[in-house]
Amino acid sequence: MENNCLTFLTPTLIDGTRNWTHLINHEMSHSWTGNLVTNSNWKDFWLNEGFTVFIEDKNTRNVLGNDKGQLIFYEH
Repeated sequence: MENNCLTFLTPTLIDGTRNWTHLINHEMSHSWTGNLVTNSNWKDFWLNEGFTVFIEDKNTRNVLGNDKGQLIFYEH
């Protein structure tokens, strides 16, 4: 769930296996862009998710490197 300064996580996501890293990255990206770039109606919802996925991809590539980031981007 998006909030300007806070991301809510359920215990299911925090299991210590790093299986949910991409989801946490996505929700953190919503915190940075989801509430700043928003849609005026549901037809334009792609703006919200589009900018979020862009930032999510940038975060992944910065942490894991360009090659691994590109692989993960195409997996999802």
